[in-house]
Amino acid sequence: MKSILVALGFLACAFANAQEIFGDDKKAFVLLPAEVISSGTVDQVEFSSSGRYITYRRTEPSKSILEVVKNESSKKSHWYRYDRIAKASVLIPLPETANQVFFFGDEQTAFYCQGGDKEDQGFINLLNGATTATKLPVESLTYFGEMRSAAYLMDFTGRTLSLFSPDGRTLTISVPPKIHVFSPIVSEPGTLMFAAFIKGTPSQFGHIVYKLADASVTFVETTQKLMREQMNVNEKKYEFWFEDLGPLGYLTMQNIPKNYVSELPTKAKLCMAKSFARISPASDCVAYMDAGALLIRDIKPIDAAMAKAAAAKNAKLKAMSDAKMSALGLIICASDMDGVLPGIEGWEAKVLPYTLDGDMLKNFNYTFKGGNLSGIDNPATTELGFTVGPGGRAVAYCDGHVRWIPNP
Repeated sequence: MKSILVALGFLACAFANAQEIFGDDKKAFVLLPAEVISSGTVDQVEFSSSGRYITYRRTEPSKSILEVVKNESSKKSHWYRYDRIAKASVLIPLPETANQVFFFGDEQTAFYCQGGDKEDQGFINLLNGATTATKLPVESLTYFGEMRSAAYLMDFTGRTLSLFSPDGRTLTISVPPKIHVFSPIVSEPGTLMFAAFIKGTPSQFGHIVYKLADASVTFVETTQKLMREQMNVNEKKYEFWFEDLGPLGYLTMQNIPKNYVSELPTKAKLCMAKSFARISPASDCVAYMDAGALLIRDIKPIDAAMAKAAAAKNAKLKAMSDAKMSALGLIICASDMDGVLPGIEGWEAKVLPYTLDGDMLKNFNYTFKGGNLSGIDNPATTELGFTVGPGGRAVAYCDGHVRWIPNP
């Protein structure tokens, strides 16, 4: 078991420190090495609307191990906000009872409460930590200030639309019958606009316009497509998405055809195990959990021609690295099997737990027929196998070293 943990830790470090180039024929990106934001048990990770800040909740056990064993509830959770420019995390001084926090698009305000009934609620100023306890009559909160242009809470109950601002102002709008309200959309000066529809056969889609001057409410019908476009104006168009492929997590380019062939890989290896990842609104950073830590990796666009040249160089380095990691997995596997290397039949399944990278092993040509490592006269010259690269192959030997051999 100790050998497995060593292998997994080594692999996690390799992923976090690897710089990967990926893209298509028109655009190319480089995934930079990782920076650690926090250790411990982290959840509720979110980017701010600009992508500058990352908020997260970290759960920390009591200092007393005995207390933790006796009472799981002794674990305490604290909220933090990481500044990507200052490269530092700041504790958000929220009440201990708060287990739900909603961060506004203005990046200065958050609403906190306890549980679904919204008790022990209030606003907190993220700049100075000042909190204002509230007792808002919320029953069906449907919007939490995610847009920079609409920094308020929205509660829609019955025919009443209530808006609660952090400065204490409350606005109540009477909505005409049969109209159902979704969320705020971009508005003009002096008006508030909300996506809405009238249920029927067929349903009518559009938005309601509230005039601040005379408190009038008007329903404006549009197509369902236009309503969705209006609602999406404030949403970021991400260039990447996160996917699990077997035991590995990848950062993958959006909208790549299924059988698309490119000189560059269209995805970059991110982490070694199933996890979660968040992409920044500007698609210039990814935050994710891996090996007990919260990490971020910047995503930078690079010239496609330069990327292809670099990719060819990196392919050779990757072949060397994959051969090295495959050899390490084989040697660690042998150490747990009384020093005996597996035979060629079914070797991948035996070594996989020591690498967690099935793709890497599939590309490794295992040429050793198996046997005890102690019986090898010269491990430094005895070949374990090789990984093919551009213009040659990376050959791994029984002592763990790797040598590049060009094609004849």
